[in-house]
Amino acid sequence: MASDPVLVAVLGASAVICFVMGLWLPAVDGERRIARRLRGFVQAPLAVVDAQIGLARSRPPRGTQSVAKRNLIVRYVERRIADADSAMMPAQLLTGSAALAVAAFILAMRAFGDPLPGVPAAAAGAALPLKWLGWRQGRKISRFTRQLPDAIGLLSSSVRSGHSLPQALEHVAHDAPEPTRSAFLLVGREIGLGAAQEDALARLEARFPSDDLQLVVASINVQHQIGGSLVKVLDSISETIRERIRIEGDIRALTAPQRMSAYVLSGLPVFVTVGLSLVGGGYMQPLFEPGPLRYALFGAIALVTLGFVVMRALTKIDV
Repeated sequence: MASDPVLVAVLGASAVICFVMGLWLPAVDGERRIARRLRGFVQAPLAVVDAQIGLARSRPPRGTQSVAKRNLIVRYVERRIADADSAMMPAQLLTGSAALAVAAFILAMRAFGDPLPGVPAAAAGAALPLKWLGWRQGRKISRFTRQLPDAIGLLSSSVRSGHSLPQALEHVAHDAPEPTRSAFLLVGREIGLGAAQEDALARLEARFPSDDLQLVVASINVQHQIGGSLVKVLDSISETIRERIRIEGDIRALTAPQRMSAYVLSGLPVFVTVGLSLVGGGYMQPLFEPGPLRYALFGAIALVTLGFVVMRALTKIDV
């Protein structure tokens, strides 16, 4: 059977784009990373203030509403990129989302012979870059959470030696690895530039949402308001977090077979369908043709997805 020219063109163009971006992005990654960090150090306090007073501003004129909406979209994308610690630019992310949406729409339309299934496929393709940013942000927060007990220990040791909290934060930023280094360095500089301690710590908590960090921030704020031994509180919190991380590791080890079973059972129908399509000729073709079997295919996809979500939820245990 001859290859579809449109499908070949789409796949060829996607391969060329991926190849060009793979050669170009590493060349500018270092410069953009430095520029992004400098911009974050300078604009982070102002961005939060701008977001807090945004509701109190008057509505912009009619002629500037489209520009304001576009700026909101760009700001949202920039915030997602900064949270994920990625070197991409907003234009690159939006272009990639549009390209993936078009490619997914064409592939789904060619596979089913109907443009209707292409709509959810295009939406899923457009959401893939944002999902990738969310995955990077999750990894970043996970690394920060694992490094938090050591950072609290350094903070406690520095406070015990007589340093103030901003000086202790600078000491932690000097010795801690990434992303803890950048997080505490930004907090120390915000306090040094005149920002309130509670506001700087609240912004840190917003950038790294974590129950452990929330406990640390609340303890520091309470000690700042009513006094007390901050060293003892930090030592106790550090020990509690270490024990919780150890218990979480044990739980993940015990539930690893169940998580792997979720992936295997969810991926098995997909691999069987692809295998039968490759070796069985037109055996699977009725599922992709208009008719009642198409609804059976959609129902099977929904049930497999629901089963994967349920199995993953059963293995998540809060400590």
